Amino acid sequence: MRSGLTGNTRAPRAYRAVSASNASTFSAMLDSAVSGGVSSMAQHRGFRDSVDFWRYNYTDLIAPAIAAQAIVTNDCADDGIPNDPRIIRGASGILDQINTSIVNIGPMIAAGLDHEIGYTADLGRAGGVDLYLQGTYIDRFAVDDGDGNIFDGVGGRNFTNNFAPLPRFRFNAGANWSRGIHNASVIVRHTDGYRNDQSNDAPIDSFTAVDVQYSISFDGLFGETVTSLVIGADNVLKQGPPRSTGSRGRSRWSN
Repeated sequence: MRSGLTGNTRAPRAYRAVSASNASTFSAMLDSAVSGGVSSMAQHRGFRDSVDFWRYNYTDLIAPAIAAQAIVTNDCADDGIPNDPRIIRGASGILDQINTSIVNIGPMIAAGLDHEIGYTADLGRAGGVDLYLQGTYIDRFAVDDGDGNIFDGVGGRNFTNNFAPLPRFRFNAGANWSRGIHNASVIVRHTDGYRNDQSNDAPIDSFTAVDVQYSISFDGLFGETVTSLVIGADNVLKQGPPRSTGSRGRSRWSN
């Protein structure tokens, strides 16, 4: 596996090999993942409302013991001496390979809800419109790291563990219009802010973007198929991504 990691700030960014192997204490994962939820849906005169409460419970979750980039960062940050035996460097000090392992990290419980409301209307000769709001709220993401330490990854960047950034709240709000061969849509996408655990839980701001799209369809233009011409743009308000701060105080973009 190749990864764009670098531990030498003076060297150009390059791809380095990441080797993942089973640790000596690794055991087979128990097939005991349990998922469940409560769903409710209602529709009336063009209005719709759907709520889904969900909860997932995994036992002996399998994951990398630590992310490769976290190994490099911790090696450079702890005592300033690049001496972690899991990192193999060339004669010039540039990274050649990072060795990590796959382990059972213990139980994991995730819980939250998905909610959608919408309205569809027939506008007669003006076409039709569909309005909607879809959101996900994550209430819990509790993980036992295998050593009895439990952390909740909700609202964190999760740089120092095995998981991806996990904002507590996200939503999409949109409007779709159609009339004959014409279709147009506007979507507002919002991601809640979260903590940067690479920088003493410094806040990373929320992010909102607006996307637009228009399409026109032609039936039978080429044979018996439908041909569509689509034009659109993402983030039309040109909102810049939020900044985050790395372990050495450098600003960087976060997504």
